[in-house]
Amino acid sequence: MTKLYMLLLFLILRGTPHAASTTTAGDGLGSRSFSRMFSFGDSATDTGNGATVNPNSSSNVLPYGETFFSLATPPAATAMAGSPCNATGCPPPGKLLVRSGAVGLGLPFLPPFLRGKMAEDFQHGANFAVGGATALSRDFFKEKGFDVTNIPPYSLDVQMEWFKGLLDSLATTDKERMEIMSKSLFLMGEIGGNDYGYLFTQNRSFTKEIKPLVPKVTAKIENAIKVLINLGAKTIVVPGVFPVGCLPHYLAMFQSKSGPEDYDAFGCIMWLNDFSEYRNCALKRMLQQIPRNPTVTILYGDYSNNILEIIRHPVIHGFKRETVLVPCFMNGNLCPDPSIYISWDGLHLTEAAYKSSISLSSPTMIPVLFLLCAHSATAAANSGGGGHLATGAGGDDGFSCFTRMFSFGDSITDTGNSATISPNASFNRLPYGETFFGRPTGRYSDGRLIVDFLAELGLPFLTPFLRGRETVAAEDFRHGANFAVGGATALRREFFEEMGLDLTNIPPYSLDVQVEWFKSVLHSLASADKERKKIMSKSIFIMGEIGGNDCNQPFFQNQSFINEIKPLVPKVISKIENAIKVLIDLGAKTIIVPGNFPIGCVPGYLGIFRNKLSPKDYDVFGCIKWLNDFSEYHNHALKRMMHRIPHDPTITILYVDYYNTALEITRHPAIHGFKRETVFVACYKGGNSSMNLCPDPSTHISWDGLHLTEAAYKFVAHHMQILMDECNPSLDILDGESIPHGVQTSPVAMEEDVPLMVGSHDSGCGTSVTRPFSLSSPMTTTMLLLFLLLCTNSATADVAGSNGGCGGFKRMFSFGDSITDAGNLATISPPDASFNRLPYGETFFGHPTGRFCDGRLIVDFLADDLGLPFLTPFLRAKSPEDFRQGANFAVAGATALSQDFFKQMGLNLTIIPPFSLDVQLEWFKSVLNSLGSTDQERKEIMSKSLFLMGEVGGNDYNHPFFQNRSFTNEIKPLVPKVIAKIENAIKVLIDLGAKTIVVPGNFPIGCVPSYLTMFQSKSSPQDYDAFGCIKWLNDFSVYHNRALKRMLHQIRRDPTVTILYGDYYNIALEITHHPAVHGFKKETVLVACCGDGGPYNSNSLFSCGGPSTNLCTNPSTYISWDGVHLTEAAYKFVAHHIINKQ
Repeated sequence: MTKLYMLLLFLILRGTPHAASTTTAGDGLGSRSFSRMFSFGDSATDTGNGATVNPNSSSNVLPYGETFFSLATPPAATAMAGSPCNATGCPPPGKLLVRSGAVGLGLPFLPPFLRGKMAEDFQHGANFAVGGATALSRDFFKEKGFDVTNIPPYSLDVQMEWFKGLLDSLATTDKERMEIMSKSLFLMGEIGGNDYGYLFTQNRSFTKEIKPLVPKVTAKIENAIKVLINLGAKTIVVPGVFPVGCLPHYLAMFQSKSGPEDYDAFGCIMWLNDFSEYRNCALKRMLQQIPRNPTVTILYGDYSNNILEIIRHPVIHGFKRETVLVPCFMNGNLCPDPSIYISWDGLHLTEAAYKSSISLSSPTMIPVLFLLCAHSATAAANSGGGGHLATGAGGDDGFSCFTRMFSFGDSITDTGNSATISPNASFNRLPYGETFFGRPTGRYSDGRLIVDFLAELGLPFLTPFLRGRETVAAEDFRHGANFAVGGATALRREFFEEMGLDLTNIPPYSLDVQVEWFKSVLHSLASADKERKKIMSKSIFIMGEIGGNDCNQPFFQNQSFINEIKPLVPKVISKIENAIKVLIDLGAKTIIVPGNFPIGCVPGYLGIFRNKLSPKDYDVFGCIKWLNDFSEYHNHALKRMMHRIPHDPTITILYVDYYNTALEITRHPAIHGFKRETVFVACYKGGNSSMNLCPDPSTHISWDGLHLTEAAYKFVAHHMQILMDECNPSLDILDGESIPHGVQTSPVAMEEDVPLMVGSHDSGCGTSVTRPFSLSSPMTTTMLLLFLLLCTNSATADVAGSNGGCGGFKRMFSFGDSITDAGNLATISPPDASFNRLPYGETFFGHPTGRFCDGRLIVDFLADDLGLPFLTPFLRAKSPEDFRQGANFAVAGATALSQDFFKQMGLNLTIIPPFSLDVQLEWFKSVLNSLGSTDQERKEIMSKSLFLMGEVGGNDYNHPFFQNRSFTNEIKPLVPKVIAKIENAIKVLIDLGAKTIVVPGNFPIGCVPSYLTMFQSKSSPQDYDAFGCIKWLNDFSVYHNRALKRMLHQIRRDPTVTILYGDYYNIALEITHHPAVHGFKKETVLVACCGDGGPYNSNSLFSCGGPSTNLCTNPSTYISWDGVHLTEAAYKFVAHHIINKQ
């Protein structure tokens, strides 16, 4: 996910055609449906040009292309075949990143330019990349006296000329050419790597000849971008270079010249990787400075950190550790299995590595800031204001569109205020500050804080207010200010005095005081209202973390949790709400509000309660459960407040999830570079003895028992999960499933080449670069960022006068079957029906509710996250008032197709209810008419509602399966009919005014206990995958999901409508493949918790709740509840990976 990185981008972009855009005058990212893609570059992108001009090239002979394309086909045979790389010029053994990008956009593989014969060949775009191509011209190298034997004459300038000629053949008028440009995606590279590579192979001087090329190469790329912009390009992706210090070719080249100190812990040559980073930083700075109007989006693609991720954690991503730096194919010797290798031939990657680099994801602040800027840019355009730069590289004012940052809070954010008033305090002495600054700075850590890493997006470290005030100069706050004070509270000090608390450690600098400080700074920066408003609109505000100390102080003074501490939460939230409103009234447009950390994992708290708790109070990771529950209680209250707070559509409020981000490193420390044995151990225990200080803070999470180390703060900052308050959104990427890292799937079973978003990582160069991350973390799925994108665009559409978008969902309506049914079938079924008896509902509700689960369903978690109550089942409602915040129309057993259809098939209708999708839609129409009496009222309701369309369709296959119908002749042919029904339902909702619809796919039924039982006697060992699932059944789920996504891609709608695809399939596969990582038992992965025996505890359908029920002791360690449906724990996992695990 490039943090504005490339494949990230593809994913976002891939969603855009389907997710539709909502911008009007300012056509930001997410607003374009790409009809073509054009790529430039070298062998990392070349899909056949090099082979066309050099048919005898080694890359034109097997084993090149073998993995995906299977056989070596002469170039002429595949020139326009749509898969032009069967060993015909593709350096890796299969598909390249550009192929996955094209597939992600719903386009065919791009034809190589040199194979095309007429304009018709390029109706979907073209690939101009040539293996070996350079950014600088061949003549440049010749004039410098370099050997040009292996340098082809197809530099970036040449490729640009090819493109211009093609553009003229595609359109005859300027208007037509501008239309083509605006609807096309441009991939500019990777390009430039060969400019250095050739000189390296010629043993040229690094210092005098190679490194000085960087500004020249960067200037060539800049010129190409400007040419495209001048021609009308609106969306350009510019990838950086790979970490060459990890490429086997370079490792071999420098092996004899390198000493042990030249290598990092992973075996890569550090100075070469530093050079790659130097080049990427130069590229990003150029992108930051390049002038363009607000309708142009430029995205930086971070190849480097994505590849570093799989090199550093190969096993997680399905590669072998021992082959990380070894090429699969070298000197004629071919490895037996390219899929476990990262390097293909020493310079290029395997298809598996390209695919893995695409699927790396972790939402971060960088894309979020980009999204905010995209929002600002379109808002500015719509309002006639000045343009912002919607890109990972902003304008002259720094990264993105923000010229200042202002932060409020406590010691998590304080960068020196407390130290200014307490110069002799312990945190004002070493080892505080030692890691990064080499001296104490007033930060409560060994180095930088989260706010510092955010400022590094293009701003200097923020000046602590109390230090800047000493000089009484507005100049000190030119880029913002930090008002946070260590120990500060949201509530006033007087409040705690009235509580009878000792005030020694409670400073008089509450949130109200900090807000007053800010007002004084604002007035010092601008004397007129108009100037102040402009400053506010161009600033980003970090509201906290704040409120933790309001509870810490009473905890540390042994106050009652029930009577005194927990009741503080609404008061704290009210204070934060008031501060947000003050900022909004002053003109703030972008406010980030972090939640609290999981205090049950904080060493300081673990020490306080060590002698007061029993083993049952701790979770499996060693954290105190009820304390973490309290943190979640605070965070839920905070999010609900943010959901309710009134603001106009030009204002963006984002919730930042410190809680789950911190939990990730607590639960999986080794994956992220921390030591497992020090997870709950403070690095620094106080005092002056060196014995009290750990030797390496970067391996510890906790710095001093209360605050985190720089390494932990860096992780949190770079993997922050963002939840937009306006949309509280969360759903999966449209037409692009998230493929979990480490999930091994066959080429058939894998959802086809879906690019995923990536996360951000500090590069140390002022802007940010991507850091990939595995789905073992709660943050991995990236639909949230896409959804944010869609929402920001919707918000700007609202500014322009549209009623659409997601400016705060007031209601949610859901359709479907037992995956979503919260009581409809139970309402019309006998009270003694099995699902109407315990143990159904036991985990959360303590009684059966009509849900086919031990507790809550996905729809319940989504409602909770949107700040809505659980949805009322339609058949239980008594009046329209029951539907004030939505309704659930799903019925267990329901189908997409009508009951009559299955009657005509000759099926037994006993368990096929007459409540198909069409029926549910009619129910919805009646509810809509009861809620709104005029068309305008109904349209308003529709535009402010979220629609969950399914999962639906599974039962259309289940019923024939359970009645032993032919798969080939009767079941598989149902898919297009089912998809057509879902399509019709979506169109009905759109016609009624729906603006946001989530459409989930099917689960992997080959891993469902009831199916495993059904086909146990009919299956042979080769029918099962390595995890025990039936492959062909999972392939069928994939077949359905692909058809569903294609339909979503094609469905017609206006730009204010957003349709999102929810990837239940791959999220469920993740816990099936890696259960222990996510808290489930490996031995029960395919076993139902509640059933009637057998190897899968699912000998018969609907046995749970019956007299012979075999019930597990702990449903939370099981994935399957009753052999067909999931446990609450599994649904929670799915829901939280759809909402980015808030």
